[in-house]
Parts: sequence; C-alpha cells; structure tokens
Amino acid sequence: MAKQNAFRFLGSVNLVPETEVTPSVNFSAGVQGISTGNPGYAVTFEKRYLQWTGYLGMGFRSNENRGRLVGGLRYAINPQWNVGFQADGRQEHVFVTYNRGQYVSGLYLVDLEKPGFLLGIRF
Repeated sequence: MAKQNAFRFLGSVNLVPETEVTPSVNFSAGVQGISTGNPGYAVTFEKRYLQWTGYLGMGFRSNENRGRLVGGLRYAINPQWNVGFQADGRQEHVFVTYNRGQYVSGLYLVDLEKPGFLLGIRF
C-alpha cells in the first residue's frame, strides 16, 4: 500500500469448486487493515456469469467481536485484464488487474482514495 508504506498478505483457498448451478466456496485469511494490519479471515461464495464474477460472504477481523458482510463484482475485459469493485465491510475499493499465467498484478484505490499495488500468484 503506497501511501501507508505498508505490505499486507492475503491467502485464499477454494474449498468447494463452482458448478453450473452452484457457487464456489472460498476461505481467505490475511493481514489487513490500513492502520492496524490486524489479522482477518472470510468465507465467501463466488459465481461467474459470462464476463462477470460476483462474490458475497462474511468477513471477520481479530480485533472486532462481529462479522461483516463482504462482497464484490469483477468484469473481465479480456482473459488478461479485469476491473472491479469490492466492499470489505468497512470500506469500498476499486481495482484493475492484469493476469499472465499464474501471476496477477494490479492497482487498488483503497477506500476509493489511497493507492495500493497488488502482486499475486496462483497455485
């Protein structure tokens, strides 16, 4: 995260693959939060339709006593480029990503104003 001069980690695993009629079930955990960097985790359901992918789920942060609704929507411009919006239960973010094989990179606008860089790898 550029403005905060911070680095955050997030890992995600697909627990149940998507089928034609049912969404996938995913679990993610990581260090998040711009100011605190507190650990958090989420369970989400994700479904694709043509170039659109949406997800909805429940997220938890270690320093809070309640879950928060999380969700997002992504549009695949082509197989390499995606644009999207996500809400983490506290803030909203827009992003653009570029995929090349198992690697992904991108830019976020955290809380719609603070720039962040995204680097990832899929296994």
